[in-house]
Amino acid sequence: MQTIELTKTLLQESKNKIVDILKRRYSSNLNKDLSQAVNELNEQGFSVMPNFLNELECNEIIAWINEVTQTNNEIWRDALDSDNRIYFSDKANKHINSFFNHELISKILSSYEKTDKYNGFTLANKVTYKENNQGSGGGWHRDYVKRKQTKAILYLNNVESSTGPFQYLKGSHQFGSILKYQKDYGFKYNQYRFTNSEIDEIIKQDPLILKEFTGAAGMLLLVDTRGIHRGKPIEGGVRYALTNYYWFNSSIPSHIKQLDPFK
Repeated sequence: MQTIELTKTLLQESKNKIVDILKRRYSSNLNKDLSQAVNELNEQGFSVMPNFLNELECNEIIAWINEVTQTNNEIWRDALDSDNRIYFSDKANKHINSFFNHELISKILSSYEKTDKYNGFTLANKVTYKENNQGSGGGWHRDYVKRKQTKAILYLNNVESSTGPFQYLKGSHQFGSILKYQKDYGFKYNQYRFTNSEIDEIIKQDPLILKEFTGAAGMLLLVDTRGIHRGKPIEGGVRYALTNYYWFNSSIPSHIKQLDPFK
């Protein structure tokens, strides 16, 4: 049975290679820093840029998020009311719209994705402590297993280990890693959700693979969420963040469009 699962994965990656050759074309003259960010995405699945946004703009966006979460009944909330998500927030806030359309981010991610054709939006996120919360995203997962899936995450307040930082398994976005986990841990083809015990076993074998991103307000993370990741369950306080979602050479899925609270 596992041989069949591995064969499916190999066939899918072959399709990806063909798509890259036939449909994905992008050339740009990136400076040294931007090229380094692309290389980091390729090698480890993430790139970090401190001080991307200033504190004043972060605080203005936080105030807007607080207002919307208190007044708009159409926003998405998890069962515990811990994770509050304002989808398509770039439509309703000028600062968030500027973040979604930031040229530096689009240059880096277009170079990584090998195309500058994309659709997307910004998710504004407020996570507060509730007992037994699963963290932002509901636990360990991949966003999309079949091919790369890039996001830009911006911390709006200081994030410590206790306030729900983004966590990522370094290199888990790579095809070789996906195959290895299928062989070593029995993961299925296109498996995108994982238990804590499954991930604990991976980390036990390689403790350095776990990357936890704490940082000051204004820190930017560029990530390939094909890799295994989560928002760590929050132990106290509150975490505010923006996340740019992108679909390169594709459209926004219809079930996600339905989450727009401003339509």
